[in-house]
Amino acid sequence: MGPDLQVDRAATRAYYCKIHSNLAGHIADLSEQIRDLKAELVVSNAGYIAIEAASAARVPTCLVCSLSWDELLLSLLPDEIGQSRIIAEIVRGYEKADLCFRLAPRMPMPAIRGVDLAAAIGMRGKNIRDALLDYFPSKPTSIVLLAFGDWDVARPPALETRSDVLFLVPERWKSASGDVMGVDDLPFPFRDILASVDLVVSKSGYGIVTELALDGRASLLLERADWPEEPYLLRWLGRYAPFEQLSAMADLTLERVRDSLRGARALAPLEPALGGGELQIARAILERLNS
Repeated sequence: MGPDLQVDRAATRAYYCKIHSNLAGHIADLSEQIRDLKAELVVSNAGYIAIEAASAARVPTCLVCSLSWDELLLSLLPDEIGQSRIIAEIVRGYEKADLCFRLAPRMPMPAIRGVDLAAAIGMRGKNIRDALLDYFPSKPTSIVLLAFGDWDVARPPALETRSDVLFLVPERWKSASGDVMGVDDLPFPFRDILASVDLVVSKSGYGIVTELALDGRASLLLERADWPEEPYLLRWLGRYAPFEQLSAMADLTLERVRDSLRGARALAPLEPALGGGELQIARAILERLNS
């Protein structure tokens, strides 16, 4: 990914060409490591090389994914010379999985056949809003969480204006002149913080989308127009929690934040998503290991 979450297509092309120029070697090396570890099961998140390496080591495998790399590459690099060979090798790896779980939400993955989960991975966070408000000396009217982790995105202008909105931010944005506090400085689990704020500003991805849906939290999500998984994630999210999209971080002004807060408060609450899909996966793995 490049700045503001844009896919670097040239780097993606170069990476996959390099990997697949010696795919057999990578599979052999990883297979040897799996044997050395004496693994009884290999669980992979869309990793086709890990699946094929485990298969070569005669170790059972479990594939758990919301996307597949063959479909991503078909979307990101259409009509690439040599792509059909790479896609075929990816699909060959997926076909060797013993167990397959297609997560909710998910993008179409025709190469991966298995169990379609109805419940998302994860559980609801604990609402600790009262404890949060007691912790903040300024007693803000609204609390907004900016959840970007280490992603390379620009600091938004909303953080530079003092107001009754408190922004919980990554470490690198704590120097902003507005009302900000480092989220890592708080004595509360991040999962519970997310479940307790008025608005979350982030980017779409399986983890954050499922957490928003499980908690029914309103969000402003930075658009990832060239990321093939995004439409499927957002279509699912809209059933459980209100969200808006943000075209660029420069558009995240204090007024835009206030508009989103007002809009979210005016909406009737939605029924949160069902969690616990990981329990179904765990039961299947235990059955496999005990068989």
